[in-house]
Amino acid sequence: MKLINFYIENWANDGINDGYTPLPNGVFDFKFKQAFAVNNFTGVIDEIRDSQLQSSLNEIFLKAQYGQQRYAIAFEHKDLKIVLTDKAKLEGANENYYLVTPKVHMEDLSEYLPYYDTILEKGNKILFISFHESGVYPTFYKWINQNKYAEQIYTITPSYNIEKFSKGNHIFFPFLTYDLDHNFKNDNSMFSVCSREMADTTAKRKLILSFNRNVKREHRFYFYNFCKMQNLIDDNYISFLEFPDEHVQFYNTMGLEELETYKKFYLENYPHNEVSVDVKTDDPGYVENLLHNWNNDSWLYAESLFSIVLETKFFERDIMISEKVLRPIANCHPFIVIGPRYTTKILEDMGFYIPPFINYEYLDKEEFPWLRLVKTFEEIRKLLKYYEEHNELPEFDMDKIEANQTLLLGFDRSEVLYGIYSKLIKTKII
Repeated sequence: MKLINFYIENWANDGINDGYTPLPNGVFDFKFKQAFAVNNFTGVIDEIRDSQLQSSLNEIFLKAQYGQQRYAIAFEHKDLKIVLTDKAKLEGANENYYLVTPKVHMEDLSEYLPYYDTILEKGNKILFISFHESGVYPTFYKWINQNKYAEQIYTITPSYNIEKFSKGNHIFFPFLTYDLDHNFKNDNSMFSVCSREMADTTAKRKLILSFNRNVKREHRFYFYNFCKMQNLIDDNYISFLEFPDEHVQFYNTMGLEELETYKKFYLENYPHNEVSVDVKTDDPGYVENLLHNWNNDSWLYAESLFSIVLETKFFERDIMISEKVLRPIANCHPFIVIGPRYTTKILEDMGFYIPPFINYEYLDKEEFPWLRLVKTFEEIRKLLKYYEEHNELPEFDMDKIEANQTLLLGFDRSEVLYGIYSKLIKTKII
């Protein structure tokens, strides 16, 4: 059995059966409002998340099995076991890491960085784990790049190309793990996913389904104006929320005529009202679920032909894919994805089929993101013209779309984490 020790520096005694609660590393004192209960750690994590602390506790802790001492089994699968202890060097461990989990972003940890220097000076390796976010965080990566102990710093994040701008040792945490707890269900519940049978037997009312909650992201802003000028919004399931009115003047078109036209069109056509799909109930919880684009209703997928997904990132240097592209995959829906370069390569490397509606290879060759966006709109116009002329989508394999769903819903959490954590045994991440 291979053993990895995650060193938790400070633990709080909650006063029940002499049990102990770990504190996020970098934090020395925190008064819990509720007692720690073995194997029921959700409330403790929520307290930390709701606090002002920037270091946090995450899924590693939620799944941990705690004993009565400063010790917990965080993960155990096949020949690998990970434990949380109060020891910097655990006897018998293959590797020891001082574990740091930011609340959201690595940049949140800025106040702790000088202290982490003292941990590195003692010869410890530090492991930063962020399951859900990545970015080119200037303070955090400057700290790594200028650190004489950079080789002792490790990260696990959803950033696909972090090694391009950061020293240290980095492990890519694939986006599919956004659904590690299987939020997408195929169980006929209220928000159950769309099945192949449902997709095949439901009459199609709309061509496109596209959720765009935050139009303040520039690529979604330009997509909104593209949709307006192509007359797509009124007759499709397309939502646009949180408009960027006060920021538009600062958006960069890089002199591209099409983007200049969209910006001018937007500024000359106030006001801009939120656009949502036609939800079937006034229940606030239902509507909130729908607008947050998480477990969206299966009928939206069943009644439309394909999705257009605008990922979180597009112009940024770092490449990250979020849960957004998981939604059509989980709902057995053909899709176009507008995201960072090599988005489709990452998907294909994981075994997913990409419907050939647009030429991604042609798009990925374009390094200039503004021009890549214009070329993407050009490809979508070609697709719309094809549909108008043939009353059908270009040939694609619906069996492979169903296989996408099966693959996603069948991912084994333990297998995914095993593959990621096993890389920590190596002295250098490759």
